[in-house]
Amino acid sequence: MRAHELSTAALSGNAYLLEGDDAYWLRQAKRFFVAKVPEEEREFNLRILNSANFDAIVDAVETMSMFPSDPVVIVEEGAYKEAAADKARLAELVANLQSAILVFVNTALSPAIKSKLTVIDCKKSDVFEARKRIPEMTRAISAAAVDRLIEYTGRDMAAIETECRKLEAYVGSRKIEVEDVELLVANSVENELYEFSGALAAKNKKQAMTILDRFRRKGVASSYLLATLIGQYRRMLYAAISPLSPKELAAHLGVKEFAVKKAGETASRYSKSGLKNILFLLTEAELKFKSGEMSEDTAFRTAVARLLDSEVV
Repeated sequence: MRAHELSTAALSGNAYLLEGDDAYWLRQAKRFFVAKVPEEEREFNLRILNSANFDAIVDAVETMSMFPSDPVVIVEEGAYKEAAADKARLAELVANLQSAILVFVNTALSPAIKSKLTVIDCKKSDVFEARKRIPEMTRAISAAAVDRLIEYTGRDMAAIETECRKLEAYVGSRKIEVEDVELLVANSVENELYEFSGALAAKNKKQAMTILDRFRRKGVASSYLLATLIGQYRRMLYAAISPLSPKELAAHLGVKEFAVKKAGETASRYSKSGLKNILFLLTEAELKFKSGEMSEDTAFRTAVARLLDSEVV
């Protein structure tokens, strides 16, 4: 079950596991369970454990309440580590919960226990879900602005929520447009470099120069851009020639799976020999400024100019 389904789904059972890395969806899911306790009863019936062993969980679940609402016990991320001696007892506790709701947050539990819980998926939204949710988070926003917000934040709904508040304050009563997002939302250098390498692959000189101007205005060093671009093209080459899956290759390279997938998408626009030529060109440019033959700005811009020349690949 996805976290956004909590408000409408018919839930069964009293034990849950919130699992995922999106702070927004984790927060929304926790708010859903907190709301099951009336506000005036939360001091007594809402029990949040930031550090707990099995006995502490039992105590929180089984302590009687003077109020009519069922107690809600939230075991925060990192609060509990399952011990071998706990497995049978915890499985029994979870299976027989009746008068309390027990919620684990990103807690490593054995398969036997996890199978008795309702797992709530709090991972990042995909593009389609994000497109649906963002208009619900703000007053009025254009479709193009939604897509740019997704691109700039990497579908991080917590970041999107924050950026929506900032954009609302900026635009006032009018609709949020794509130009507002581009002006106010910080696109990470890595995301811009994905965009930049895509422009290079498409031989789109105008877009490449626009992105280069963004880097210049932000004061990003040419040496950093060149080193990062070398890393990207090296990942592209690996993605093109490696028999490993994106997940396996990401683990091998020590990067996120997202980075490998993006590299693979851009790599598909090149031949393998073309990628090798580009990587050689970039490393040669880096050597020239490190050896003092060129300044870092000249080396970087010369390499980019050659990449935009179709004869290179």
